[in-house]
Amino acid sequence: QVRGEFVNSGWIECALFAELDGDKQEEILIAGYNNGYKQGMLAALRLDALQGCSPQPDNPDYRCLDRTPGQALYYLLFPRDPIDQAIEPVGCIRSLHHKLNSIVAISSTGGPDGILLPGGIYYTLDYRMQLQSREPGGTYQPLHDRLWQQGILEVPFSQKVIDSLEPIRYWDGERFVTTPTKNRQWVNR
Repeated sequence: QVRGEFVNSGWIECALFAELDGDKQEEILIAGYNNGYKQGMLAALRLDALQGCSPQPDNPDYRCLDRTPGQALYYLLFPRDPIDQAIEPVGCIRSLHHKLNSIVAISSTGGPDGILLPGGIYYTLDYRMQLQSREPGGTYQPLHDRLWQQGILEVPFSQKVIDSLEPIRYWDGERFVTTPTKNRQWVNR
């Protein structure tokens, strides 16, 4: 039975159930691409309110005109790392995992012929979607250095590469902000 529909401007790569807000009802987390922003995305949706579409206030060509934007409990956009920017047209969160009272969202880079390259950035978020850590995957550094040696990237890998990534952006119900924020329509519920 269809319980509702949420339309995202881009492919959904993975889904995960998690009980985020202490109400004893699981939310569904979806992650993948946001084509309008060219970034990886993660949305937390309430199963009793599956409706609306991804918020696209800055790029009207990617809006879903027959749905109300921003109905997600949380909607996050992830920064693009240097490898991703160098070889992919759009950023992506390719997998989600539970990890001891947190969620790990993993970006991964597509290689030639659609083959996923290992590595990516591991974003660990608490259940309020606040960033706890971001770390390169095991093969991120060697891949980064190889692309630097080939002249594709401007600098060799260092912790500065990870530390200089832009912050995650959160939909607050009206706009994207860098402070970890729940969608305002759900704040007092």
